[in-house]
Amino acid sequence: MNTWRKWRRLAWPDRWLLVKALVLVMTFRVGLALFPYRRVVRFVDRTPAGEAVRYDPARVARLVRAVARRLLGDRPCLPQALAVRYLLHRAGVDTVLHIGVAKGPARELLAHAWVEYRGRVLIGGESSIHRYVPLRPLTPGRKSAA
Repeated sequence: MNTWRKWRRLAWPDRWLLVKALVLVMTFRVGLALFPYRRVVRFVDRTPAGEAVRYDPARVARLVRAVARRLLGDRPCLPQALAVRYLLHRAGVDTVLHIGVAKGPARELLAHAWVEYRGRVLIGGESSIHRYVPLRPLTPGRKSAA
């Protein structure tokens, strides 16, 4: 099914969420290219919560993933994770953004980002927990389990 048909089949709230996801994924992609990582994360965490709409966290993750797949190519994990975290933070949903590291096949350093909600990975893949060693979670008030 082509993209236009999929768009037309979406309910209006999902269309609006998809547009927000598109803007946020691109904003975070550009923001990460222009600003230090900590500044971008601070922006996400300092954004006030309280949006009237309540989002299903799994639905937000699916829509962000769909947008990122079409826009970012093969390395979309951090802009995706930031977009999901931002949208859910605005809706008052508590999530944890993780950055993890691992050694690749040629012993190079690999990094990956994922977002957890209630101990479950929303975006970034379930295998992230087992493959990557998480650095300190980047959510205020949370302690690292590592």
